[in-house]
Amino acid sequence: MPNVVLLIPIADILDVTVTELLRGEKIDTQKNIDKKEIEELVVGSLDMAVRDSIHQHRKNWILAYLLCFLYLLQKLLC
Repeated sequence: MPNVVLLIPIADILDVTVTELLRGEKIDTQKNIDKKEIEELVVGSLDMAVRDSIHQHRKNWILAYLLCFLYLLQKLLC
């Protein structure tokens, strides 16, 4: 899933609505879309973006701790 900030430009480039982009299918213009469905799509996208951000921060901290550990280990052995 792309960054939520990019959804509007991607939808514009693909000439679809953001809702169509999130659903992964074209929506018939005659068909009314349930507001609850749209809300679920938006909340799901935001939730996924937050989870991805948390996961990336966690990976960065693990890497930082590993580098510190290796640095201290190197200092102790030399």
